[in-house]
Amino acid sequence: MRLINCSLIVLFLIIINNACMLPYALMSVEPPEDMIAFEETKDAQVLQEELIESKSNSHPPLTIEAGEQNKLLFAGLTNRIKIHIEGASTRHLEVSANGQILEATDVDNGTYSFFSKHAGFVVEIVAKDLQTGHIVAKVFDLVNVPAPDAYVWKYRTVFRNQTKFTAEQFKMQNAIILQHNNIKVPVLCGPISYMIVRIDQDGNRYSHNNLGKRGQFDTETRKLVDAAKKDDIYIFKSIKSNCTQEEIKDIVYIMD
Repeated sequence: MRLINCSLIVLFLIIINNACMLPYALMSVEPPEDMIAFEETKDAQVLQEELIESKSNSHPPLTIEAGEQNKLLFAGLTNRIKIHIEGASTRHLEVSANGQILEATDVDNGTYSFFSKHAGFVVEIVAKDLQTGHIVAKVFDLVNVPAPDAYVWKYRTVFRNQTKFTAEQFKMQNAIILQHNNIKVPVLCGPISYMIVRIDQDGNRYSHNNLGKRGQFDTETRKLVDAAKKDDIYIFKSIKSNCTQEEIKDIVYIMD
């Protein structure tokens, strides 16, 4: 009999507690703070634990940058590799290049250099954070420096993309210059030799090999240029550059 009475008392207390909360639910009113304080405290603890776990599993952004459009490395040139990590020194990074030689130039700032004489293969740069084990890799194509375009122009002056001259304008020029128009190359390309051919109105041909002088006209080339007359044809061919072995297109001028 006593056992039954205890069960009835417990049941009565549960009913009374639910009855106390019912008006708040029906009226869409929050119950007193002392009734929900425990639940709020529990939720806050859960959120804090999730935030701590999220931070422990994240890594500072680690990026690799190099070459043209962050895709190409050039054979025969020293290519600069830059490793970035947010808000930290890069000394704790291990950086490699799939069996190729990668020289550290500034370990604290993540600067390295890569050089290869030969093109035609892929280079994978790998950066490993020795503190967290986080690894980032980026693949680059190793290519030859493409052939630049050649123009007759004034030595060490800004090129204006002029491809036609009168005879008098042509006589004012003093060099062959080279430019890459569709790609950025981390080197200044200049001609080391070329042949000039002049064809006059009667079809007579005069030619000369211009060597050295960083593309500037030597004495004999200067004489051929100074002889320019209307309708004369000038051809510059066999142009060799200091930055690439790729063949450079001949250029032809017909005097206006």
